[in-house]
Amino acid sequence: MIRKMIRCQSGVAMIEFALALPIFIFAVMGGMELAWEAISRQRIQKIAASTADNAARVRGAIDETDIHEIMTAARLNGANLEFEDRGRLIISSFQRNPTNKGDWIRWQRCIGQQQYNSNYGKQDTGKNDSSLKGLRNDPDMRPPPGTALMVAEISYKHKPLITDAYFGERTFQYETAFIVRDRNDLDIGNVTKLPSKSILKC
Repeated sequence: MIRKMIRCQSGVAMIEFALALPIFIFAVMGGMELAWEAISRQRIQKIAASTADNAARVRGAIDETDIHEIMTAARLNGANLEFEDRGRLIISSFQRNPTNKGDWIRWQRCIGQQQYNSNYGKQDTGKNDSSLKGLRNDPDMRPPPGTALMVAEISYKHKPLITDAYFGERTFQYETAFIVRDRNDLDIGNVTKLPSKSILKC
């Protein structure tokens, strides 16, 4: 019986499968996490781009109600990423300041619970000085005279598909800008008289 058991190979495949299974599962889960991260990054980029583009497309004048609609679209696009709980979206209106020596954040609005501040400062930064000179302090990336740039900045703490044990906690940050089209008034209005608690100030 002992000799027969030594020569028996009927369970070799099952043993090999049992040994390889944990490695296979680990590799598959890692691949799934990588794919999910790529998808999440792409969606966060799209939220930033669409927010800046939508704000730039508002013609004539922009109102607090317009900002609410734009931010609602961002919330809906990031709903299954838990964007509002895990992220921060900042939209800023950049234009040349009254002295024309630098740039000025004329207004700024935000949503999201993550602690994150704009790379350029808060509303009214640069109004009376030359502390801001183009995005990333690049003079070639300034708003043209008489118009503005809508700059959207996002910081998002990635939500893993299964676990963050593979790659650790990861935070994505993106920034995009669009030139305002056909807008006569570069300030932000409140024609609908939204109460101050409803205004999405940072």
